[in-house]
Order: sequence, then structure tokens, then C-alpha cells
Amino acid sequence: MNCKSRCTGKSGQALIESTLIVALLCLIFFGAFQLSQLFVAREVMDHAATAVARARSVGFNDFMVYKVGRVAAIPNAGRMTYPEVETSSGGLLPVATAIPGDLWDTAMAANPVSPQYAIESALIPLYLGAEWGGQLPAILDYNEWDSVDMYVNEIDEALARGRTTQDYPLRFPFHRAFYAGDEVRIEGDSRLANHYPLYLE
Repeated sequence: MNCKSRCTGKSGQALIESTLIVALLCLIFFGAFQLSQLFVAREVMDHAATAVARARSVGFNDFMVYKVGRVAAIPNAGRMTYPEVETSSGGLLPVATAIPGDLWDTAMAANPVSPQYAIESALIPLYLGAEWGGQLPAILDYNEWDSVDMYVNEIDEALARGRTTQDYPLRFPFHRAFYAGDEVRIEGDSRLANHYPLYLE
């Protein structure tokens, strides 16, 4: 065997090893990114549980507590299904053609320029002001809102507890390499002082 064939064999082996290592590193990166998404989703559920407990602690009825919890869970609610928003124009910066500096300025802006944000900020007060459940889907609706459940109870006269759960969908590629299912149950829990009995007295 001459030197040329030995060198070619070694370079082919190095290429295969490098490809396997890069694939493994990408898989680990995807897993870490999915874990970061789950961490953020858990924080949103804790926030929603706090909103639910606070709504109960100031004396809101069950329907208002439900609406407050759903609004607090919007970051976990997926794509907005109603009203439909045209995302290809109307203030969104085209990502494919923008320079990195403009993208950074848009991401760090104090006031988002997304048309969806403008619609949400206008419709959330209407959603919270709805008088019965049949009005809600015609005001604002999201793809994953039905996967969010809220529970509130008064542990005693001095304490209200809010709990939220969601079967959070795993959307990132290759999640099956780390977890067998397509959803992960995440929960939020919060306890707050119960104020409304004092107000009623």
C-alpha cells in the first residue's frame, strides 16, 4: 500500500468522524434549545398562576379569573388564529433582506412594531370585558389556548392559590431523541394573600 492511498484513507476517516461529531453537537444544541423553551414556558405558567391567584384575591368571579389566566398565558398559546394577521407586510422588518444592525434595533426597540402586537394590545381589554363565554373566540383566539387549564381555590380566608397546567407541545426538530412524547406537562403554582374578604367587611 503506497502513501497516497494511506493518506486518502485517513482523510476519509477524519471526514466521517467530523461529520458524526458535528451531528452529535447539533443534537445536543437542539436539546439545550428545547430545554430553554420549556424553562420559559414554565415561567409563563407561573406568571399565569400568579395572575389567577391575584384575580381571585381581589374578588373577581370565576369567569373573570378564567379570562385573566388565559391572557397571562398568551406567550404559551401558540399562533394567533383569530383575528388573522398578515405577517408578510405591515411593519415587520423582512428578516431575509435586513442587515444585522437593523434586526438588532428592531429586536431591542422599546415598542414592538409587530402588527400582531398592535392587534393584541387593542383586543385584550375587549376580551377581558366580555360578558359571556361565547363572545371570547370572536374577540381573540390562539392555537394552543385549549391546552392551558387554570385552577383557583381559597386555602383559607387569608390565602388564595392559583395553579395552571399545560400540555406544552414539543416543536423543535429531533425532540424524540431526548423524550418519547410530543408534549410535556408543565405546571405553575402561586399563593397570594386573600384581600377581598377585608374589602367586603
